[in-house]
Order: sequence, then structure tokens, then C-alpha cells
Amino acid sequence: MEAGKPLPKINPLTGKPFEVQLPKLEKLKTCFESNPDGAGIAWYSKEDNLWCVEKGLMTWDHFKETWDSKRFTVQDTIIAHFRIGTSGKKDKGNTHPFPVNVRTQEGNNPDRPIVTGK
Repeated sequence: MEAGKPLPKINPLTGKPFEVQLPKLEKLKTCFESNPDGAGIAWYSKEDNLWCVEKGLMTWDHFKETWDSKRFTVQDTIIAHFRIGTSGKKDKGNTHPFPVNVRTQEGNNPDRPIVTGK
């Protein structure tokens, strides 16, 4: 892949860059149903200058409730991951995205730490 070109869309990871239309709920539901072993959402909080993570969403209803509660807009940068377990337990702890602390993020962008949501 050439430098500077966007990555192709690959499920089970769905990304929504800044100022790009939100994915439709129908697409998110299809992703969840095709990868039913849990999900998680990461988003960039402009107010806090932090990446936030909500994971362990083990049902479509829980995912949708969490998604709706964030009231994401076209101005948000979001990553949603839908897991299909190939190894390890199929539980909340093995869902993505995994929070990263500043120490493990050094060399990438330590000025923007990632934090865990609820």
C-alpha cells in the first residue's frame, strides 16, 4: 500500500475519521452479528484531549445503547471493533480496543494518552 493512501475498509474493525459520515446502524448491526463475540468503541475526546474506550459490549442491544448514548457526530473520530473469537476466552476482557497507557504508547504519540471509559 502506498504511503498516504487510506487503509481499505476491513471488518470487523470499522473506523470513522473526523468529518466523515457516521456508519449506519444497519452496517454496525451486520458487523456485530457477523462477529458476535463482543465489541468495543474508542473515540477521541476533543474536550479532554484523550482517546476513550468502552469495551465488553457483549450484545447488540448493549452496543447500540452505548453507541447511542455517546451522540457521535460527523465531527467525531471513532473506532468500533467487533470480535470473533479465534483463541482465548469469549468474554468482556478479550474485546477490543485495548486501552493503552502513555508508557506503551511512547514513540507513537505520548501527548495523546488513551484512557478507559466505564
